[in-house]
Amino acid sequence: MKKIDNKWITYSYRKSENADLEVLINLFENSIGGIRKPYGMRAGAIDLVTMFEIVIPFTTGIAINTILKKYFEGLLNADELKKLGEKHRSEITDFYKKVRSHLKKIIFPIVNSPKNIFPCYTFQGAEKAAAIRVEFGAVECFIVLNNTSINKELINKIPAALTSLIHTIITYGLPEETHVLQLYYDKDEWDWRYLFMPTVNGFGNYIDRYVDLKTGELVYLNRPEDFFNTFLPDIQDRYKFLVDPYRHTDKD
Repeated sequence: MKKIDNKWITYSYRKSENADLEVLINLFENSIGGIRKPYGMRAGAIDLVTMFEIVIPFTTGIAINTILKKYFEGLLNADELKKLGEKHRSEITDFYKKVRSHLKKIIFPIVNSPKNIFPCYTFQGAEKAAAIRVEFGAVECFIVLNNTSINKELINKIPAALTSLIHTIITYGLPEETHVLQLYYDKDEWDWRYLFMPTVNGFGNYIDRYVDLKTGELVYLNRPEDFFNTFLPDIQDRYKFLVDPYRHTDKD
C-alpha cells in the first residue's frame, strides 16, 4: 500500500509515553507514513482524554484548486453548483474519492490486525482514548477508536462516514459557536449516526446537543440524564467523550 504524504498526517501523544507507544506508532508509520508530534503538557476545555491521536488536517491535507476551495469553504450555493461544468463537478467527485482512499489507508492497520492494537492507559480509573482528530479549519472532530463496544465493522465504516460528514458540513454548515465535534455510533444499527456538538454551556456540564445524521434532526437535551439514558456509556469510556457523561453521577 502506497504511503500517504508525510505532511498529510501526524501522530499526537505525550512525550513521557513515547516508549510505551513505540510499537503502535511504528505500525502506522510503516503502513501509511506520517510525522510524530509529541507534546509535553496540554490543557483544554473538553473532558476527552487521549493517549494517542491520528491528526488529519483536511483544509491543507489534500491539494485543491480554486473551485474545490470555494466548494469546501461553502462559498458555492446549490444554484452555483448546478451551473458548474462537467469538469468541475468531476473534480468534486474525485476529491471525495481521494478523501475516502486516504481514510481507508489510515484505518488499514487497525482493521487488518488480528488483535486490538491499542495499549490500555487509564486516567482516574477509566481508559484513555485512542482517536482520529479531523481538523476542519477552526473546527475539529474526534472519532474514538477504542470504545469498549466498538468493533472492526464500525472501524471499516469510518471512511464513508467521514466523507459523508464533510459533505454534510459543506452543504448545511454548522450551528453557531460550534468548535469541537465528536462522531459517534448507533449501537443497534452499528453505524456512525450521531454527531455530538455541545453548546458553550454544555462544556463542563453534559453533551447537550447532537445531530442525528440519519434523519438530519438537530437535537437539544435538557438534562445530563437525557444524554446518559440515550447513549448508555460504559463507565470505562467516561473520558472518551467530549464531556464526561458520568459528571452528574459524581455530584450525587
